[in-house]
Amino acid sequence: MELTGEVVNAAVVAAVGFLVWWGTRGQIKALRQEMDRRFEQVDRRFEQVDRRFEQVDRRLAGVAGEIGAVRSDLTGVALAVGAGHSPERGTG
Repeated sequence: MELTGEVVNAAVVAAVGFLVWWGTRGQIKALRQEMDRRFEQVDRRFEQVDRRFEQVDRRLAGVAGEIGAVRSDLTGVALAVGAGHSPERGTG
């Protein structure tokens, strides 16, 4: 008799589980589609941010090159006017 009760209980639990799944499967599908859409939006935003960082990197590389050129020009000017190492400045 006890085994029959357990079998009936298991059947009821299985039936209720199936009914819950069947009743919510449309909502789960809609939720999955909404999550996919939002993740695609987030991916697009990250791609935009990546492009902006790449632009900043290119600009910084350009600035670094310009600074190097200016430094080289200033060194040339300093050498042309006879600036040399000075013991007072600790550079010689």
